[in-house]
Amino acid sequence: MRAQQRERPANRSYTLDEVEAGMCIWEELDERSRGPRSQPRFERWRGKYGTAALRNQALALIEYCDAMFYALPAEEWDGVAYDWEIVPYLLDFVVADRDELIPVLPTTPEIAAAVARILRG
Repeated sequence: MRAQQRERPANRSYTLDEVEAGMCIWEELDERSRGPRSQPRFERWRGKYGTAALRNQALALIEYCDAMFYALPAEEWDGVAYDWEIVPYLLDFVVADRDELIPVLPTTPEIAAAVARILRG
């Protein structure tokens, strides 16, 4: 699924949890696109499309991150920080289509399970 191409109603509202998730995702995208933790693909996205376009991807990725998070029982994530641990690992599974800004999003629960295994070490 391509995040930018998902249909959104014009009057779409976000829950408090979704807003918080979006802020966590934006913070990670920002850190990956500049500074000591930057990664080339995120730097290219920011350089080519700008900060606002990259920030909009945080909105597009809310449903993806939440779906991966809720794919496993809550006890799998017990004691794990959503913003500092879960979001960064989930974003590792987002790949760009031909290095464009539109991410290709895996949608299987196995990815959530893989992230949980990584976090549990």
